[in-house]
Amino acid sequence: MKHPFHIVLSSTDGELLFTAVQNQIQVFSTANGARVGHWIDEVDTTESLKEKVKKEQERQIKENEAEGKEPSKKKRKSNNTEPKVPTPGAGAPKVFNYIRGLHLTNDGKHLIAATDLDKAGVIFQINKDDDTNNVLVLIKRQPFPKRPSAITSSTTSTELLLGDKFGDVYSVPINSDASTEINSETEPILGHVSMLTDLTVGVHDTKQYVITCDRDEHIRVSNYPQGFIIKDYLFGHKEFVNCVVIPEDKPTMLLSAGGDDFLISWNWVEAQKLDEFNLRDIIEPYMSHFHLAPSKFQNETGDLKEICVSQIVPLGNGKVAVLVEHTKCVLIMNLNQEGKLSLDKIVDFPEMVIAITASSSDKLIASVESESDNILQVVDISTNEIVQDDGIAAISTNSTVEIASKDDLYPLYTVYQLRKRKEH
Repeated sequence: MKHPFHIVLSSTDGELLFTAVQNQIQVFSTANGARVGHWIDEVDTTESLKEKVKKEQERQIKENEAEGKEPSKKKRKSNNTEPKVPTPGAGAPKVFNYIRGLHLTNDGKHLIAATDLDKAGVIFQINKDDDTNNVLVLIKRQPFPKRPSAITSSTTSTELLLGDKFGDVYSVPINSDASTEINSETEPILGHVSMLTDLTVGVHDTKQYVITCDRDEHIRVSNYPQGFIIKDYLFGHKEFVNCVVIPEDKPTMLLSAGGDDFLISWNWVEAQKLDEFNLRDIIEPYMSHFHLAPSKFQNETGDLKEICVSQIVPLGNGKVAVLVEHTKCVLIMNLNQEGKLSLDKIVDFPEMVIAITASSSDKLIASVESESDNILQVVDISTNEIVQDDGIAAISTNSTVEIASKDDLYPLYTVYQLRKRKEH
């Protein structure tokens, strides 16, 4: 069976579909489904791990010498040996190396991927004229101190902004071939006190602002690139915030959602809450045992189900698509000029929806968890109906990542893990 895509991302013109599955990026033509680009993350972290172990050994030796401690004979003998790379023991959870995020710059010229094992942002130039049958041209691999958790770019498409699991945001140039040295002493442009989950860049009066959210309920609007200057906080969430999105047709508005039962619209320029739309009643029929809270945090009747919004995708013309994790539906919402939200339609799918994307070609493309080879579905945005699209269907066929059974699936639904419990 084909492994489902855990990320799908359409080019603005709708001609290309960028996908991530396991540790691979595949690019397809939406016209005929041909695979026109690919990249496999085959980085070997063994040497870098050895270097870290060696540095730690040297630090401990210097620390002992400074304190006048004599190393034991056993330790003295082992000082010149090759550093041993830690390996998981028997029964340890499986370690997955996968692409954590994909982002297209505003000018459509670069694709940025966040990788897992070496904690890097990988920058590709998109070259449709390349005669090597690969539109992805690797520009550079930019390592970061901590694992990436969110990526975006400046509105000028010149800077990569990356947030990590420690809540810090770094900014590095996109067009430079050389990587920027970033270590524990490098100052981030801004920082949160908990894991950063998403970020986006908005413009007002020609000035750029970076909007960030975290595993707590915080949303912050900061100057860019002077991120230490905080413009505003947006208060209204009670659980983690996983999505912050500025619709292209409403540049002063922001939509946010995550672990709460609701979706919020904001005027981010004025730090004004415009509307709060409750999702619980609408999404309840689509929830299952997957959404039950852990027994330790259940209610007395044992039926407490938790909502996690995994994506908000602007569709243009005052519409947005909302995906609640581990459901077989996508909500099409109306967003009017006053920021009021209303339900337009619920689009039902035959399988669980993993990820969604949209383009100017009036198509919403959904990655679905299917045991058949049909791992993509298409919605006509003008009618909000699932339609047959031969080009998209061919993408499912042409994806090269196969697995023997569902037991070999990489994690597809991970947003729920962001929810903090009392024990945190």
